[in-house]
Amino acid sequence: GNLTKLKKWKDNACQGVNALITEIADPSLISIETLDYPFSLIEPIVEEFDLSVCIDAGHQIKFGYDLEQTFEKQKHKTPLIHLHGVDFSTQAIKDHTSLDKLPEKQMKQIQMILKNFTGVVSLEVFNLENLNRSMASLSQIF
Repeated sequence: GNLTKLKKWKDNACQGVNALITEIADPSLISIETLDYPFSLIEPIVEEFDLSVCIDAGHQIKFGYDLEQTFEKQKHKTPLIHLHGVDFSTQAIKDHTSLDKLPEKQMKQIQMILKNFTGVVSLEVFNLENLNRSMASLSQIF
């Protein structure tokens, strides 16, 4: 069943990370990104191998996870945040869009997080219009 699949997935992830870090002096150079699954599933592997975390704020918002909680728990090992808008205006939720598409509540969360974040923020948008609109949104709050 699902538990067997989950165990197999975790075992595969462990083997992959183990093979990868044997060649690396500092495992924290590897960042595990928050994707569409609960990050708590991969946290034990991040801890065990002393990896870094890339918090994808857009993914956290799109999939309904608690962005602030994830950040608070992982900020000590987060060198990188991926930032992009999420458009909830249609049935098919669209991410990697401009930040001005974010609901106000989530934009406020991002503002609080970025206020004290000293790492790299990558605007993960894929065209000039979304980049310009995102930069305009950020310039209004910073």
